[in-house]
Amino acid sequence: MYGINRWMLSNGTGSPIMPGTKRAVVIDNGPRRINAGFAGHHVLSASIPAVIGAPKYEGILFMNSEDDYTYGDEALASFRTHTLHHCLAGMGQKANWQYVERLWNHIFSQRLQISPADQPLLLTFSSSFSISDAAHIARIVFERLQAPALYIGLRCVLTLRSMRLDTGLVLEIGKDSSTATCVANGLIVESSIERSRNSYETILENCKQVSLGNERSTLIEDIETLQTDSVPRHVFIAPDYKVELGKLRWPRDALYAQVDGAPDRINGDGPSPGELNTRSFSKACFEAPEVLFQPKMFDFLLESLQELAVRSVQLCKSEDQPRLYNNVHLIGETCRIPGIGHRLQKEIQALVPPEMRVDVSIPKDPESASWIGGSQLAADVDSFENMCVSRDEYETYGLDAIRTRFHYRA
Repeated sequence: MYGINRWMLSNGTGSPIMPGTKRAVVIDNGPRRINAGFAGHHVLSASIPAVIGAPKYEGILFMNSEDDYTYGDEALASFRTHTLHHCLAGMGQKANWQYVERLWNHIFSQRLQISPADQPLLLTFSSSFSISDAAHIARIVFERLQAPALYIGLRCVLTLRSMRLDTGLVLEIGKDSSTATCVANGLIVESSIERSRNSYETILENCKQVSLGNERSTLIEDIETLQTDSVPRHVFIAPDYKVELGKLRWPRDALYAQVDGAPDRINGDGPSPGELNTRSFSKACFEAPEVLFQPKMFDFLLESLQELAVRSVQLCKSEDQPRLYNNVHLIGETCRIPGIGHRLQKEIQALVPPEMRVDVSIPKDPESASWIGGSQLAADVDSFENMCVSRDEYETYGLDAIRTRFHYRA
């Protein structure tokens, strides 16, 4: 196993930061978004898509200035004139450190409006983080940003810390992949890290198969609201897919109405006069995201979320498995689909021995849970200072200082 010092997961949010003390900056580097703010705060100071727009024909027809680049939401809007670079690693990809550095500089100068040379820095990364990544990060942080100190945390560990836990299974359902990672007693179980391409993109693809015409456009737009940290208005997870199908009076065009922020089936032969102005949809509302739990039914040769979770836990010590099943936590934008937590708990429970108690929960804000855990960790100034690698240590010992302090394997 590898991981972060065990005592980093102690309970509590740390002592208050005294006036005049420079608070650490916490930057949570998710696969889709980068969240940033100050230690001890409960609210983000900045949250932007991890995307940079570089001028097309970069470096060929003209010399580009910093003003020629676009960042975050502005970059997404400039796709016609700029080439978009997704900075952080997705499944089967590596981080583009050149653009990661640009994005961090943008966050410091334009979003936080501070100098990185003035504050300690806590950076979080996914469980696929390795010592080779640490080499790039250390060079950027100490040699380019000139930060006084660095702490590197893992998103899954800090997610548990935000809930005052040191053991659990963290399942991140991202845009192009889902990752299951077990944490036991504050340390990642390296062998438990399992990935699948069954994710947000799979739901979108399935939606194109199971819906038609205007309904397809509307449902795709509804699914895409997940990218803006919103809850879908129409798409939802059925508690039991077969039971839900059995309730339908029509094989294809059963109607659904928006009721109290979640889709409810309309009973009877059709909508009442008071419901005629309510937008209605077919069974595609729950059929599109069903691919997360039954991918083969829709001709996707992928692993279901429940199979991914169980396989990850089974790779851990048998004595840790009861606590892992009892502490399953979902993060990522896809977790905002109504009903996903309840359904996943039911599906996992069906695959494990009856004596195993399964409990699945979703943080209040699944996109910023790891940032909150980092903010809590760095709020105790004295303890956090001892956890960090200082610039002097890095200049003296180089990458060995990172390797020794954080215990990561290549």
